[in-house]
Amino acid sequence: MPLKEISIKDATMNPFTTVYSDWLIVSAGTPKKVNMMVAAWGAFGNIWTKPSVTIYVRESRYTKEFLDNNDTFGISVLPASYRKEMNLIGTKSGRNIDKFKATGLTPLFVDGTPVLKEAKLAFTADKALVQFLSPQSFTDPEAKKKWYSKGELNMNYHTVYIGEITHTLKDPDAQ
Repeated sequence: MPLKEISIKDATMNPFTTVYSDWLIVSAGTPKKVNMMVAAWGAFGNIWTKPSVTIYVRESRYTKEFLDNNDTFGISVLPASYRKEMNLIGTKSGRNIDKFKATGLTPLFVDGTPVLKEAKLAFTADKALVQFLSPQSFTDPEAKKKWYSKGELNMNYHTVYIGEITHTLKDPDAQ
């Protein structure tokens, strides 16, 4: 069944399992050129009295170009039955393949912002803050050492994107 708009207050989910275990699919772009990636680092909440979503994207990710070149982004939460597709989205680069064609997933544009038609829950967001993490940002030396000091990850810091949630959509048949 197609996604239906709901109030943000009716978007019941556990943000800890949704972000860390279910994963978020971040999408950005236009109908002519769009890309998506898996994110397992993120948060939902309130900032400046507005409902918001926060995502963290490494400098090396192709989707970062789409995030930087657009004022909005989408967040989609897929049902568990799409784990194979999520694994492909998370392990292949859109620089090398068309992830939509490879997974059979469908971009759905809501006021110009892409989400996934197959999502059980989706959000569109207007970028409200973009902040690059630098070596000086960290007060936890263990986190810096674990996530930013080895091989290809060296100096491949994340950019933090906070978006004001503008649309909340739900598959009425999803649990």
